[in-house]
Amino acid sequence: MCLSALCRTLDTGCNRTRQDSMHTRGTPCTGYIGPYAITKTTLLGLTNILAQSLRPMNIRVNGLALGLINTRFSDVIRKTKELESKIIPIGVQRFGQPEECAGVASFLCSKDASYINGENIAVTGGILGRL
Repeated sequence: MCLSALCRTLDTGCNRTRQDSMHTRGTPCTGYIGPYAITKTTLLGLTNILAQSLRPMNIRVNGLALGLINTRFSDVIRKTKELESKIIPIGVQRFGQPEECAGVASFLCSKDASYINGENIAVTGGILGRL
């Protein structure tokens, strides 16, 4: 996926790309969360490595670390009142909306963010549990 995006970036002359990541949770990294946490931690490293490797080509790479966003992925939490009651009281006390993430992604692709590279920007509503 990253190679495909890089090829398109080089072909079009665009000087920025972004990698989306969903690596924050309000749950400890135990049990079934373990494999999930491992893959998301890998994305943190990948963002950093790609940012450093592609910097000479004037390509910036940043990640979005999404919290609980109102999508099909979060259905299991919304449908399990016990889980929802443990998570929602933290932060802004609601699920985020996809359009709230889109604004951050748009900013990262803009000239206003031209000095940001290799960062993972948290869009979490204040959830405290993170990798």
